Amino acid sequence: MKPLNYKERKINLLQFALVFGIMLLIMFLTGYLTLKTGKLGVDVLEKKHSLYSEVFRKKASLNYDLEEIIKRLYQINNKDRNLSQHKKFQDLISDVRDNIIESIKDEERPEEFVFYQEIADQIKAIQSDLDTYEEDSEKYVLIEELLERCKEKYIEEQAKKKK
Repeated sequence: MKPLNYKERKINLLQFALVFGIMLLIMFLTGYLTLKTGKLGVDVLEKKHSLYSEVFRKKASLNYDLEEIIKRLYQINNKDRNLSQHKKFQDLISDVRDNIIESIKDEERPEEFVFYQEIADQIKAIQSDLDTYEEDSEKYVLIEELLERCKEKYIEEQAKKKK
């Protein structure tokens, strides 16, 4: 015995199965896309974190080099040094400064290190000023010594004339 609404029930059951299947398919696709998007987001965040970590390490290294340069500049000015010692300190500073400039040039994104490039340029200007100052100081000392000798010789000449 078949019920009287057998055909209607069969059509309604097929409609329900079709709607339920489409809903399951949509839910599955939505879940898949959500997981795929989440994985891509995590990959982007991990890449940015690694890039940030690399830049942070590089900037820390550059800061350490700058501290070394500042220490050497202080040592040059801290006490009187002869010309060879001054040149040696200037060479040490120039080596560190050149390393900073080279490491900035080797970077993929040097625009993040513009600050350090500017500081390196300022250090170069300071070094040239220190060289000029040291040369002038050496000339002044030499002239002062010559003047002292001339003064002594003049005093001796005056003493000879008085006798």
